[in-house]
Amino acid sequence: MSSEGVYTPPSHRGSGNGSGGDGSQEQETKMSGTPQKPGALAGTCNGPDKRISERYIRTEINYEEVISDYHSSMSIPIIDVKKLLDPQSSKECAKLRFACEYWGFFQVIDHGVPDEVIGSLRNDIIEFLRQLPDAKKAYSQLPNSLEGYGQSFVMSEDQNLDWADMLYIHLHPSESRNMMFLATYPTSYR
Repeated sequence: MSSEGVYTPPSHRGSGNGSGGDGSQEQETKMSGTPQKPGALAGTCNGPDKRISERYIRTEINYEEVISDYHSSMSIPIIDVKKLLDPQSSKECAKLRFACEYWGFFQVIDHGVPDEVIGSLRNDIIEFLRQLPDAKKAYSQLPNSLEGYGQSFVMSEDQNLDWADMLYIHLHPSESRNMMFLATYPTSYR
């Protein structure tokens, strides 16, 4: 994802072979002043040298299997909350169970949240992601916490990173909210 919140395929951003010894660490330092840190993906992709940090390049041979034969039965499961809440709806419960067991995610419809609220939230998140990296640093993840802006599950300085930054904020229960992350956000987001 670029600093504009738009994903550009890696082949258009630069290249790297993950073999090391090519001055990539030196190049990283030149671009940002310090070695690549989690949460700086947009800066890496849009830097002046268009050089991808070694932390985003996977050199392992054991790539995950990619399914290339698309079938309509492979569509993302859609769960209707209204049907799910109906005591007579064992079929929707079975769909939810299947989605959780075999997909790990699903789309929810008829949840009662107005489209305007969802659209406003989406716009607020896009505006957050469009900020310059220094502005987003104020929302960096806290030590030993997923909450904040950055990368999830970073355990070491040499770990490969995902091609995504995240913004994770606790909302419920309300006593778990950290207002540090919400105080300056637009009211529509809060």
